Amino acid sequence: MKRWLGVPWALLLSMGISGAVWAGSSVGVAPFERQGPAGIRVVDVAPRLAQRLGTSGLERVVGPSELGARRTARPTAAELERWGSEAHVESVLVGRVTRFGTSLSVDARLYDALTALQIGEPIVAEVADPDDLPRALDDVARAVAVQLRGEPAVAAGPPGETSEKKPASRPDEPVEITSDALSFEPSPSGGRQMDFEGNVTIIKGALVVTSRAARAIYPAGKGAPEEIVARGDVVIKQEGRTARCRQADFDQARNVMVCTGTPATLEQSCDRVRGDKITFSLDTEELNVEGGVEVKRVPDCEAPA
Repeated sequence: MKRWLGVPWALLLSMGISGAVWAGSSVGVAPFERQGPAGIRVVDVAPRLAQRLGTSGLERVVGPSELGARRTARPTAAELERWGSEAHVESVLVGRVTRFGTSLSVDARLYDALTALQIGEPIVAEVADPDDLPRALDDVARAVAVQLRGEPAVAAGPPGETSEKKPASRPDEPVEITSDALSFEPSPSGGRQMDFEGNVTIIKGALVVTSRAARAIYPAGKGAPEEIVARGDVVIKQEGRTARCRQADFDQARNVMVCTGTPATLEQSCDRVRGDKITFSLDTEELNVEGGVEVKRVPDCEAPA
């Protein structure tokens, strides 16, 4: 099934399918971001994925050298539209490959080039042995092809438009971390410890955290962190509220984020709350403020109707 071309968003809303995306049968594969310890080569998987997609029965596949896209896992809407228009493809595949010692993690995301909506869920493959990479890329390509063959997927709409209410973040939802620099070393528990420095961004579902630095602890044999500590000028955004603090601790097992500072602050609508500790429940969107709690109204603020 083809995507909806040239249909205004107002009409999509009136039809009751806001946020629904059809991928079409043509795709451009952008160069994937590559992250790993300094001095360690990280393989570029985008050309290989384009080759595999080219044998999957799709009408058109444009590889990274022909697409003319920059190497990014976070394209802008304008970039997606330009790449799709110039390459004559309906969808664009972007992603990141991260190396942890000998292990590799591949995170691929498919976008509609016209609407800039993400199609389906992120596709993540974890490879413990480099010899297993070809088989993992086959799995990723098959998953992308399934999305491209027209199965509808619900995604967040453009700014200002919302679809059905969803939990802020599921416990099993992947965590995405980007930064200017990355270092790696084994952790005392036998897993691995990754230190991110400079312009750190952490994304888990609807939760977005920015900070100057962060440390993520990965258990042995696992591709998802069990613990993340963000430090320095921490800003947490979740479903219309913004918190600021000195440090934020994420506990994967409990699916909570704890924001601490001197003090930690939270703004929602026209209210500003301060306290020693703010705890976010990521799957229920509930929060708890503790220690010297103070509530004030933001000056000159008008709450939305």
